[in-house]
Amino acid sequence: MLGVTALIFVMTQVIPADPARVAAGPGAGEAQVEALRQAMGLDRPVPEQFLRYLSGLTRLDLGRSIRTQQPVLNDIIQFLPASLELILFSFTIYGVLGISLGVLAAVNHHSTVDIIIRIGSIAAFAVPIYVLGLWLQYLLYFQLDWFPGGGRLDILTSPPPRVTGFYLIDSLWAGNLPLFFEALHHMALPAITLVLGLIAVATRLTRAGMLTQLRSKYVQVARLKGLPERTVTLNHALRNALIPVVTLMGLQFGYLLGGTVIVETIFQWPGIGLYLFRAISALDYVPVIGVTLIITFIFVTVNLVLDLIYPLLDPRIAVWGERR
Repeated sequence: MLGVTALIFVMTQVIPADPARVAAGPGAGEAQVEALRQAMGLDRPVPEQFLRYLSGLTRLDLGRSIRTQQPVLNDIIQFLPASLELILFSFTIYGVLGISLGVLAAVNHHSTVDIIIRIGSIAAFAVPIYVLGLWLQYLLYFQLDWFPGGGRLDILTSPPPRVTGFYLIDSLWAGNLPLFFEALHHMALPAITLVLGLIAVATRLTRAGMLTQLRSKYVQVARLKGLPERTVTLNHALRNALIPVVTLMGLQFGYLLGGTVIVETIFQWPGIGLYLFRAISALDYVPVIGVTLIITFIFVTVNLVLDLIYPLLDPRIAVWGERR
């Protein structure tokens, strides 16, 4: 985390922009800009500025946004739930569809189903996320009007009382099913845009792992014992095939975090991705550092959790760790 903080801090320092001039506005004079620069501590050496920032981090002080005039931590608390809800919903779709399609393709190896899934995976992976988002928005919103074009709810709809900040959970907590389905409807296009390419990768990896496991000797022994094919496939082959898939999911969770910047900007989803984009556009570098730190922390935490899942999939990993 310290290395990431230092790297992002240095990168913001080399940006050819003066935060003090941005904060002062276009009509400010040099004296006013210089006074603001001193008040913000920008006249001090970069190492001293970095140490002051680290000191603030120990107090959970991520600085103050020039654009919103609010503490960055408050902004993150406000916008993070929208991003997390979108990411977790997308991650669920990614895991369920990616693994299911991979298993289906492996079980029907070299069949028409397998060929269709493989071709679809290649096509989905080849489309850049921003092209996919704009195309889906144009086709399914502007042309067909099947889905909303952006936002978490319709303009005239009031959000549910805030409990978690997740509209799906908060609407269910309030017992408002119409609001739940409206929030789900709004989330569909951003989620599909975010994970379609990832589903293709997970599908191909699951298919390859399943084919390897289905040809292994222990699967053949299980079949000779008379176990049902469904049991052999799901309880034996799939369990071992999931280990590399879980590793991939941990790495691609970082892709989801980064992809929210593009997706939230296209669909005007009020999360930290859109917040980060607007901060960069306004040359407001303090939120950039804060959001990057939060994204890094979430990514590391998710991968630690996935490391704990490995022994559940393959107990040999836990035994090997104990022997070491």
